[in-house]
Amino acid sequence: MPSNINHWVPTEGLGQKTFQQCWYASYRMIYWSLGKNIDSVKTKLETVIDFPEAMKEGLLDNDYMKCATALGFDAWLGKHFNQKRGWSDVGMSDGAEALYAVLKKGPVWVSRKNDSGSFHITVLRGYDDSDGYFVYNNPYPGPKDAVVQRMRSDFYARGITYAAGSVQRSRK
Repeated sequence: MPSNINHWVPTEGLGQKTFQQCWYASYRMIYWSLGKNIDSVKTKLETVIDFPEAMKEGLLDNDYMKCATALGFDAWLGKHFNQKRGWSDVGMSDGAEALYAVLKKGPVWVSRKNDSGSFHITVLRGYDDSDGYFVYNNPYPGPKDAVVQRMRSDFYARGITYAAGSVQRSRK
């Protein structure tokens, strides 16, 4: 059985400034948690994406890998994590177990599809073994602070988008 994980990831002052900036707020949270300069996120990303456009319209999913590489993150396809629970799964689904394995090594930048069908980025920061919930920082609603939320691990993993780079973790 998986055990508790609780990575420190700050929320204060790290909410998304606009509806389209969850991706940017989430990268900044991870950088801050690692003791890195959060202003360098912008500097590094400006070299690989149309940064002003992404800030205005949101980060395109085909830019996920470019951002991961520029920031020194490992990245995975969403399909490794978003499988439906199998009839033989006991405890976590295979996808949630795979996500838990990534989480053990540090906080995780995650692209999920929300109830309205749009993509939303959060930072997976922990796992609570008392009830099988993932704990994550949600930069929404912002604009000042992110909020800590919880979701059943299987449900969280199943909502991950399919794009390359939908799951990212810093190499540190």
